[in-house]
Amino acid sequence: MPGHDDLGAYVLGELNEEEDEAFRAHLARCPSCRNDLGWMSALSTSLGELGLPAERARPPGTRHLAD
Repeated sequence: MPGHDDLGAYVLGELNEEEDEAFRAHLARCPSCRNDLGWMSALSTSLGELGLPAERARPPGTRHLAD
């Protein structure tokens, strides 16, 4: 069941097709996630424009979902 915890993965494009579809349905009925999606998407875009390697963009001690 998709929920608020999937928002970051959705913004980063880390959800598989089934998860993405389920999260889009969640977005349709969750004003909180829709609101957070706006600022998280803007932040993701801004960080991407910095051109930092992915390893430097992550906080120390965290791992990429694919790691």
